[in-house]
Amino acid sequence: MWQDIKNIYHLFVAFISNVIFLWPSRNLKMIGVTGTDGKTTTVSLIYHILKTNGKKVSMISSLGALINGKKYDIGFHVTTPSSFALQKFLKKSKASGSDYFVLEVTSHALDQNRVWGIPFEVGVLTNITKEHLDYHENYDEYLKAKAKLLLNSKTAVIN
Repeated sequence: MWQDIKNIYHLFVAFISNVIFLWPSRNLKMIGVTGTDGKTTTVSLIYHILKTNGKKVSMISSLGALINGKKYDIGFHVTTPSSFALQKFLKKSKASGSDYFVLEVTSHALDQNRVWGIPFEVGVLTNITKEHLDYHENYDEYLKAKAKLLLNSKTAVIN
């Protein structure tokens, strides 16, 4: 029950944040990466591949935000920031000239609707093991949370 109320709250915040920042992700090619392990490395690799090939790209991972080459702290032990912070970074990214945005997306963020409203061009799944069951209650719920990214992406890439 409490989890459902919390998810509705996050959905509301995601909607309001998209409105306040004028849906910035609609003007970016969004690449989301989820999985139990390897998310940060995969985000960094995709970022560097795009940047090396002359693309204007920004990213957020558990290491922080990198917007047009400038590093921003997203907080201690934060992987996918709050909807408000995320939309603010997306807006800043687009304003700085980025065309691509690579985002590390946790199962918690997917379940809580923190990435609601973001049209992912590509969703990447690195792997799934039996972790975070304290939050998701069981493995099936964990799988459903991870699947949200793939189901809401134009292209899904599964390792």
